[in-house]
Amino acid sequence: CGGQAMECQVCLQGRARYACPRCGTRYCTLACYRGHSSNCVDAFYRESVEEDLKGTRVSDEGKGEMVEILKRVHESSLASGSPSEGEEGEDGKSYRHLLSDETVEALSEAFS
Repeated sequence: CGGQAMECQVCLQGRARYACPRCGTRYCTLACYRGHSSNCVDAFYRESVEEDLKGTRVSDEGKGEMVEILKRVHESSLASGSPSEGEEGEDGKSYRHLLSDETVEALSEAFS
């Protein structure tokens, strides 16, 4: 609205249309967002998951199932570096790459 266009703070080439919700870094594309700081991106996803999980009640059986799933995902990603068959979400895509090892470990502990 009449303001000066800002340059992307990551690639320094594109017009910054977005801002990181965690640190405020201005960026132009999803690639720049993902590249601006892996610590910031991981922390944002972790905080989002933690916020969604607050107040959620899970049965002991459900906790055990989640721990086993997380262990399989973690072990196969360490062994192969890529997702294995059966690790996809309902939409057929793998999301393990979005979680740091620390986040997987924290989720495992939370559900144990």
